[in-house]
Amino acid sequence: MTVTPTWDPAQYLRHAGHRTRPTTELLARIPVPATPAPRIADLGCGAGNVTALLAERWPAARITGYDNSPEMLDAARTHHAGPTPGGGHLDLVHADLRTWTPEEPYDLIISSATLQWVPGHADRFADWAAALNPGGTFAFQIPGNFDAPSHALMREIAHRHGIGHVLRHSDAVLAPQDYLARLTALGCTADVWETTYLHLLTGEDPVLDWVKGTGLRPVLTALADEPERREAFLEEYRAALRTAYPPGPHGTAFPFRRLFAVAHKTAKEAPSPAGGAPAVITALDHVQLAAPAGSEDLLRDYYGGILGMREIPKPPALAPRGGCWFQSGSVQLHLGIENGFRPARKAHPGIRVSGIRQYADRLDRHGAPVTWDDNLPGHLRFFTADPVGNRLEFLEPVREDA
Repeated sequence: MTVTPTWDPAQYLRHAGHRTRPTTELLARIPVPATPAPRIADLGCGAGNVTALLAERWPAARITGYDNSPEMLDAARTHHAGPTPGGGHLDLVHADLRTWTPEEPYDLIISSATLQWVPGHADRFADWAAALNPGGTFAFQIPGNFDAPSHALMREIAHRHGIGHVLRHSDAVLAPQDYLARLTALGCTADVWETTYLHLLTGEDPVLDWVKGTGLRPVLTALADEPERREAFLEEYRAALRTAYPPGPHGTAFPFRRLFAVAHKTAKEAPSPAGGAPAVITALDHVQLAAPAGSEDLLRDYYGGILGMREIPKPPALAPRGGCWFQSGSVQLHLGIENGFRPARKAHPGIRVSGIRQYADRLDRHGAPVTWDDNLPGHLRFFTADPVGNRLEFLEPVREDA
């Protein structure tokens, strides 16, 4: 039977660039979530380097990374846990994917190079797909190289050394057509494909260095207390890899096949008003502030010039009323002309930013008031006023390890 491997985050991350490329390409095929702040589960988050890519892709997302390795989770918590610059949050939780069942709905459940370690993982798809919100996505990429020399030689030599039972075999991963059948049987639309990467590795014995971070972990764990047996295995395996993957003038080519799948849960059609279905607030579309007549140029200089927001055209039916609209990312701020205008001194928008001190310096240089306030735990924030006197709040979450 296989053993539960002990993981070494530093060894795993030695080839982080090559390892994260498949996830980057998987993310490019995932549909845009229905909400700007999606709920995401990362199954097998490891050291958190891939989970961080999710936070970059969806800055406002609430993300939970799940893993069963204390070593990997410690590394992930040290470098990635806490508030994200876009207003989201990243948590790391210990979980065994053989039994993990979602306790809440998700917009995206994703797994990168993990499911090959989970026996019977395809049998878990039904529970995971059932937890997706309508329109949600289950996506994964998984190594498909168990018949490659790197793994075939590993099993062959491990068998000769009496530890062949600790390794996984080619049945750890299904064929692409089997994944397609499993996912479509759950009522999902599915896209399944495969890619063989040609990683050009450098350094001495680079293929051995690669598998020391992943596929070889069960052997290294099983022989951790027997250094002589461990070195004897590594010596034989190293020699076999040098023959199978000879170095070239620019490095060692390491072909690596991976399987990808993106399964999309069909969104329910919106019910008619007469259907009696409950109404749901899905997002804050925009914030409206008032301004006096003739102030549009001041507002453009402030919101567009100083704050760097982009002016967006008002609908033709509304344009004659004056005022101007601005946008930054998914945030819209509408300035409307009001007769008898009085600036909002109490009610105000809270504008979440990245780089709050730069905004404060910029406003200060242009003569705008900047009043810092430390009464909101976990945040840096200050108050200011726009050129017509409306109160504005700027805030930025502070990372717990900052």
